[in-house]
Amino acid sequence: MWNLIIRGFYTDFIKKLLFPVRVENIDIPRSRLMIKNNIHYIYQYKNQNVRLMIHQIKFSNNRSYIKMVGKELSKHIKDGIIIPVPQTKSRLRERGYDVTHSILKETKKHVDNKDGYGVVKNIRKDVQSQIKDKTKRIKSVRGTIKVTDINKIKGNTFIILDDVFTTGSTINEIKKAIEENGGKVSMCICVAH
Repeated sequence: MWNLIIRGFYTDFIKKLLFPVRVENIDIPRSRLMIKNNIHYIYQYKNQNVRLMIHQIKFSNNRSYIKMVGKELSKHIKDGIIIPVPQTKSRLRERGYDVTHSILKETKKHVDNKDGYGVVKNIRKDVQSQIKDKTKRIKSVRGTIKVTDINKIKGNTFIILDDVFTTGSTINEIKKAIEENGGKVSMCICVAH
């Protein structure tokens, strides 16, 4: 119990230290659809302002950037049920909201695709994003994505949505879980790579 309270205090302290003020007026480059390893993305993470925007979305729940990103992503979405990459329970506790689900809700305001939130879940216990070694990061994801209801997968087409594409290991695990259960993935799209 005390461990969770101390961890929560520490997380809040770090957030306030790193992002004390919500930043609203970042000069974001125009979005354009790019593809790498069959993963579609609309911004390049190496751009400093894109990184700042992503951090504002992830750590400050900045609604104005979430709305902007959702609208931009909707311009490139194809047919299929949109599945946001699920966050771990520890990440949800830490942040208090699901980043990719927030982006999905904004994207859905501009497209008619069905919402696939909850079709798969992430059962990983560690925090994969803290693993820097690419090989270890890919291995840490294996077997961590589980389908919640096979009937929702079988015979359907899906689009996987994520915020940042780093190694593609989580997206590949989701794709594998969907295809093993009779579904098809038509597109994987991320905000940035």
